[in-house]
Parts: sequence; C-alpha cells; structure tokens
Amino acid sequence: MRNYIFVLLGVIIGLCASCDSMLDNIQPYLDKGEVIYVGKVDSLEAFPGKNRVKIKGLYLYGVTQKKCVITWLSMDEEEMAIEQDVVRENPEDTFEVIIDNLDEGQYEFTITTYDAKGNSSIKSIVDSYVYGALYESNLVNRKIDSWNINGASMEINWRPVNDALEVELYYINRDGLEVKRVIPIAETRTVVNDCAYEGSIRWRTVYLPEEKAIDRFYSEETVEEYSFYDERELDKSKFAEVKLDGDFAVDAWGRSMSLMWDGNHTYDDDWTINHGGGFENFPVWFTFDLGVVANLTRYTFWQRNIEPNEAKDYSYDGSNFKKWEVWGRADKPSQDGSWDGWIKLADCEIKKPSGSELGILTDEDIQAAKDGHAFEFSTELPAVRYIRFKLLETFDGTKNCYVKEVTFYGVEQYY
Repeated sequence: MRNYIFVLLGVIIGLCASCDSMLDNIQPYLDKGEVIYVGKVDSLEAFPGKNRVKIKGLYLYGVTQKKCVITWLSMDEEEMAIEQDVVRENPEDTFEVIIDNLDEGQYEFTITTYDAKGNSSIKSIVDSYVYGALYESNLVNRKIDSWNINGASMEINWRPVNDALEVELYYINRDGLEVKRVIPIAETRTVVNDCAYEGSIRWRTVYLPEEKAIDRFYSEETVEEYSFYDERELDKSKFAEVKLDGDFAVDAWGRSMSLMWDGNHTYDDDWTINHGGGFENFPVWFTFDLGVVANLTRYTFWQRNIEPNEAKDYSYDGSNFKKWEVWGRADKPSQDGSWDGWIKLADCEIKKPSGSELGILTDEDIQAAKDGHAFEFSTELPAVRYIRFKLLETFDGTKNCYVKEVTFYGVEQYY
C-alpha cells in the first residue's frame, strides 16, 4: 500500500513540473496581453503604368480601419511610404491608390491598416512591374509596306507588327485642320480621302504592355512627305471615248476605242487594238477623255504588231500611225466637233530605228515596238483633260488606222 502512495506522489510531481514548462513557452505572449488585429486589405491587384502603379483591393473585415500605410523599396533600396485615410461606410468597401513617380522596375508593395488606437492589420503584399522609358524606347513603329496616290485619295498598305494595340495617324485635311485617325492593328490597308494635296503624314504605334496596364505607350513617330502633284501614270479606268461630230470611228471589226487603254500591249496579241473602217483623206481625228485634269508630262504609244492568223508583223507598216498631232483642252468640248479652244500639245512621229525600208524589220526595230514609243510634252503647256489624236500619215499610206495602247503620265490638278 505504501508503495502505491509513493508512485502516485511521483506522478503528481511530474505533472506539475510539465505544466510549469508549458507555461514558460507561452509566457511572453501572456505577458504582452491581448492583441487586437485590424481588418486587412484583401483581394489585392496591381495595375502597372508609366512610372506609376494603381493598386486595388477590398476592405472586408470589420469597419474600424482609419488609416492605411503602403510601403515599398525604391530602386535605390530606400524605404518609401505613403498614407491615406480610410472611411468605412459599408461591410465591403473598395481600396484604391495610385503611386506616382516610380522608377522603372519590379516592386513589392506592403499594405497595413490601422484603427484609431494604433492597432494594425496583418500585412498584405502585392507585386508589380512599373514600366518607363526603357520599355518605351524599345517599341517599334509600324512600317508602311507601300503607299500611293490614287486619284484624290491616298492609299497606305501596312506591314504587320507584333503585340501592338493600334496606330495613330495624323495629317492635315483640305480645310487646313489636323486630323487624327486611329488605325486598328488588324487593318492592312488604309484609304485617306480628305488629306491636303501636299504635305506630310505622321504616325506612331500604340502599345499596352499588359492587359491590366493603366497607361498606353508609344513608339517614336515616323514622318513621310507626300505630294499629289508628283508625276504618275494616269488611271486608265477613268478614260472614256468621246464621240463628237466629225470624229473618225475606230470601232470596226468588233473593236472599240477602249481597247487602246485596256492595259494590254503584248506584242503578239492582235485583238487588243482599236481599228478604223477606212476614210477618204487625211487628216482624220478622234477624241477621248482622260477622266482628270492634268499637266501632261509624257506618254507612250504602242503600234499594232503581229497578226497571228496572217502570220504578219504590222510594226512600222500598214495603217499604223506614222505622223500625227496630239491636241488637248481642259473644258468639255463642243459636240459640233469645232477645233475652237483646242491646243496643240505635240507633233509626233514614229521612226524605225534601223531606217530600213517598208517590210524589213531588225531585232532593234522589234524591240523598240515592244517597248513602245515615248513622247514628251512641253512643261509650258496648260493642264488638259480631253485629248484629240489627229492622224496625218500612216506607214504604208493606206487610209485607215489602228492603235494598240497608250499610257499617259502627268501631274493631276485638283480644284
């Protein structure tokens, strides 16, 4: 019995010693007293910008927060902090702050809330990269693949560009006002119908570094000069036949005058010519409309060449033009066919390079016919729209005529 008493006393003493040891582990917390934690900022998100960041979150726990402190380390390892007052009105309120004047780089932001007694929350942490000049200096401006003047419009063909948002295009319109156009990045062809006839266009490419970014970033601008008054080939789709009294018809054998500007001057394709039906005496003439008023600079004239069915080459032969005049005017001509108001633009003659007699062709002759015969206009001439070809002589003297193709070049005028 006595032995049982000694064992029981030993167990009691051991338990007391164990309890003392447990109290020693938590005593510092007991000495500190009760700790009250303030509701923290939850659901944090960071939205990067240009040398700044926006941080958003939610106040979810309690309504005792009075102050919020945001801290971070600068790129120079300097501790930085800002404070803002907290006004709680609802069980769930929004937290939002924008921190400006940040150097470019990666940041960790720590957010702590405090109540009126100085009690603090558990810290909330959010990371973000802040963008700046280094990022922006590496952005590429979208390149133009090609651009051209088409009538009174400018057409721009864009090259692809990666990761861009859009393009901002600037130009002066015909009222003298600057226009800004936003070009979607998926757009590959842009038509500008109202730009001034001479000036410059400038553009820059817009980037968003992240989907949540609050600022846009821009490539360097590119500037290109342009002029509608440069020489260019006139648009043949605007050409049209004009039938005036006294004009010679060039629509025999199922042909039409329009074949003279169908774009085909293939050497051995004989169908694409206009063709007269014969006349009694030289000179004869016919009229057509260029569709625009232009200061003409030059034109190219192609003869009729090979007739496959006849196995004959009509170059420098037959009823091909040998000598003729080109006349023009800007205003619409009188239907009666009068020459009043017409201005002679050029005297033209095709000369065979080899100088050989009729029916003999050298390689040099054939190549010249393939290339077309070029004629220039004086720079002193006025702008014109309507053209008259006045035929004076054919190569073999026959009283008929045909023309394969003509191409006119000039500076269009815009009124």
